[in-house]
Amino acid sequence: METWVSYESESHPNGVEELREMRDDVILSCFDAYDWTAINSEKDEEQKKDGGFLATLETFITTGSTKRTAAVEEGDSSRVVFLPTTAFSILRNIRESFPEHTLLLIDFDALPDVQIRGRNAPLVSDTVNALANDFTSYLVPVGSADIFFPTNFGALKAMYETEIFGCDQDPQCARQVDVSVRSSADFFKDYADLDITTTLSGYNPLIDDFTNTRVFVASSSHKKA
Repeated sequence: METWVSYESESHPNGVEELREMRDDVILSCFDAYDWTAINSEKDEEQKKDGGFLATLETFITTGSTKRTAAVEEGDSSRVVFLPTTAFSILRNIRESFPEHTLLLIDFDALPDVQIRGRNAPLVSDTVNALANDFTSYLVPVGSADIFFPTNFGALKAMYETEIFGCDQDPQCARQVDVSVRSSADFFKDYADLDITTTLSGYNPLIDDFTNTRVFVASSSHKKA
């Protein structure tokens, strides 16, 4: 089933969900590209990371505490999946407009304090009197909160390799597709000038902070004869 959300009137500002038979082409393609319901222990471990000193400082500033709020238990929430259909559409547009390219993306692969059930569920939050307020639903009035989605890089890789360029399904494919996903720390160790970003204490924010971020590097080109 796919979910449609409607906002009926100003007197009822919260959104209303309606389940419909899954027919949308982008939803179907995105869903088929990756096993969204499989339990991924590595991903669960990633979600336990605190993100480093700067992330902890940000939590203290916005909540008044250095402790993260416990996320909801998975339970049967794997039956609810928030699909990255916009990311899928962007990759499809890149294929059509720039078939030969190099793509570099960096984003959070996990977010703290998520209170919404479901795979790839977003963090919905606003700030009141300089303190963060996290919601248990995304059906909040339009513009009343920020909605942050983590990026599932395994799914992004699968969508890029299989659904977007299809070379895994076509042995006669004349296109060379290369994709790598790395932690941001590993990426910066290879490509950043760490000497100018390391403090006197040895602390380096590029390496030691925001450990819940990853880098996606992909390229598409014609195979050499």
